[in-house]
Amino acid sequence: MSSPVNDTIISDPPFPQPEPYGAKTIFMIGSTIYCMALENSVRGLIDLFFAVRARKQWNINLKIIFTSNILLMTKFALDWAQVFVTPSPDFAYDAMKWGTLYNVSVSASMLSIDCFLLYKTWVVCSKTRFFKVIAIIVWLLRLFWAVTNISKAFVICYEGFGCGYNEHRLLRIGNVIGDAIIDITCTLYIVLSCQVHLKSDIKYLAVVIMTENLLRTFFLFIFNCVTVWTFLAYDELDPVVKLVTTYLYAYVTAVALNSEFY
Repeated sequence: MSSPVNDTIISDPPFPQPEPYGAKTIFMIGSTIYCMALENSVRGLIDLFFAVRARKQWNINLKIIFTSNILLMTKFALDWAQVFVTPSPDFAYDAMKWGTLYNVSVSASMLSIDCFLLYKTWVVCSKTRFFKVIAIIVWLLRLFWAVTNISKAFVICYEGFGCGYNEHRLLRIGNVIGDAIIDITCTLYIVLSCQVHLKSDIKYLAVVIMTENLLRTFFLFIFNCVTVWTFLAYDELDPVVKLVTTYLYAYVTAVALNSEFY
């Protein structure tokens, strides 16, 4: 095979291919979850429009939410585009091109959502300098995992099945661990800040605001831990595992992001 793609591996399928009926069922379930995630992002943009109109302000928090929703929708569009695009004779090149675009969109959307979580935590915790430094460090760590993962991706071509874009196992897990570190950082700092605000005059309002953000970051942390366990317990190259985890991840992050308007 003549290909401009350097990291191309020729291999037999490492796992049994699903039966046509099973594959269609899995795709339908995954597409339903993706549509729910897309609906959540679109509704989030609509809620954002009315929030800006009512408050008559366009602050950093709303800008991050807007950017994150646009990046999530871009990820959805690229994912579906790969299904309908007509491949060129060089399947390996197509797999690397579309896979890289999709991987960049995934990383960009997650980095944006992580930025939202960190910024929101910083705001509700009185904008302390200490947390600002911690937030920058953990976000840069997540950026490192994303850039390394994209640069080390490769293409596997299966005899009789075409080519597929793949990420290194440890780097893929590292991405999720990076998100989990951000989630637990936000969760713990909110808990610590709650102890301080319980002694203030605005303790009831502070507790309500912090509880909302605490539930969001803690829920994301649990989900990321489950995702890491899934990657360790099962073969993440298995199309079923890859599809289900990817689609659920998209839905959960979209819900967490737009819960700001609930």
